[in-house]
Amino acid sequence: MYPAYRDGDILFYGEHEPPKELIGREVVVKLETDEMYVKTLEVGSKPGYFSLNSHNATPIRDVKIVWASRVRYVAKA
Repeated sequence: MYPAYRDGDILFYGEHEPPKELIGREVVVKLETDEMYVKTLEVGSKPGYFSLNSHNATPIRDVKIVWASRVRYVAKA
């Protein structure tokens, strides 16, 4: 998620939380496809689906999330 995070930055994240409680926050998410991302979590177009936004990439729309965790701290490189 450049420019917010750069190569070598270390992200620390918390316990898994219900995705509905993390809307609008930067999170680490794992999708049903086993992909993991650091994105801003948004509501999807259907119940149980979410969209993932980034500073530098096209949004990922309407995905199912296995787990989500709030980014707690970033140790800059």
